[in-house]
Amino acid sequence: MANITAWPWPRVFSTPYRMLCIYKIPDLDVYLVIELSYDGTTWSYFYASALESVGTIIQLDVADFGPFYVLAFMALNNSNETVVSTYYRDVEANTQLFCLVQQTDPTFGTVCNFNGQLVGGYMASEELWPELGTNAVAWSAIGSFQFDPAQDIVAGSATLFLNNVSQSAAIIYKVLPLENCVAVYSDAGKLLLRPNVVGNSFTYGSQPLSGFGVSSGNHVAGDKSIHGFVDIRNDFWTLTSSGELTLRGYREWLDDIMSVDTIVSYAPKNKSFYISNGVECLIINEFGAHKAHQLPSSVFQGFDGYLYGTLDDNEDEEARIVTDNLDFGSRGIKSVESLLVGISQSEGIADMAVDWRVHKSAVFQRSSYVTGGPTAEAAIHVAALDFRLVLKADTYVGTYVHYLMPNIKYSDQRFKRGTIPAQYQVGEA
Repeated sequence: MANITAWPWPRVFSTPYRMLCIYKIPDLDVYLVIELSYDGTTWSYFYASALESVGTIIQLDVADFGPFYVLAFMALNNSNETVVSTYYRDVEANTQLFCLVQQTDPTFGTVCNFNGQLVGGYMASEELWPELGTNAVAWSAIGSFQFDPAQDIVAGSATLFLNNVSQSAAIIYKVLPLENCVAVYSDAGKLLLRPNVVGNSFTYGSQPLSGFGVSSGNHVAGDKSIHGFVDIRNDFWTLTSSGELTLRGYREWLDDIMSVDTIVSYAPKNKSFYISNGVECLIINEFGAHKAHQLPSSVFQGFDGYLYGTLDDNEDEEARIVTDNLDFGSRGIKSVESLLVGISQSEGIADMAVDWRVHKSAVFQRSSYVTGGPTAEAAIHVAALDFRLVLKADTYVGTYVHYLMPNIKYSDQRFKRGTIPAQYQVGEA
């Protein structure tokens, strides 16, 4: 939909009520908030406001309630310190142009709409709650922007992640709805906030989750049914509405992608998470992961049902396949003698190789690429403990891989158990 001018801007934030495009004026810390609309044939827009002198925005959230919405963001000021700011749409404004008003107390670094309540994290409040800070959350009254429980008993606040191992206050980077609760992500861990009633008072009870936290709100994305996030060790996880955490991994590939500039986006239309830093992009879906030459900073489904994004392009259209780890049913040393591929291509040739290691904790190394011969077979001759099969072709356009089969020689018989080795049982019922 739009090309990146300076990573990661512009970005589009899609909600059930609207689409907001945040555009950064080049070489200035001035950001335009643009509302997008679609009449069935044409996209149109108008300027909602300009955010000036806010510093360099490093992450931004939108909590949308229909006519009323809230922007919360973290930015770096001239001293490279993190500051948080909050803006809300003035519903009484006579015009749609420049209708955003800055909220002064409290302010948040991250916000979301949870069943009509605004829930905010990374709280800053000089007068009302000066004791609350980066590890605090607050929630408003239902259908109101009121956070003071003295004015509405439904509103409230809480300090979370008290046992941060660094002995400093944790930083809450993301609050995100997840079915009947709110997931809170910080650098000290993560937890679920569940609505609760104690006596006559409304509050949230917390349910800690195992594992590590995150180093940025940009490293978390999802909808009410599933979240995906990259933790501080660069492992990718999913969190479902039932509270189930699943380690998907991919650290080996994410180590080269993750940084303060990396953004995770989610597209429910194809159930895919896009992880990009403006140079590379790893796409993780329910079946596996792959890289793409398109580098999105935001992905969303338009009013017309199509998938859109704000993106750059590294023009890498080479087709590459790397399988999962394989030991071919034996923990002894064996050799991949050759690879045989069934491939249909519109142009170019296919090259094959293997990743190999001789210890289970070692880092995989890649053999030299060998071009398939007239029978589409490539001689490899690499002996190791574990393998990954590797294939590359000039372009993914018009390339279809039907199979990739190894020819294995089992030379190490030390790990046989019984009379029939496991490798000879493959495919038997």
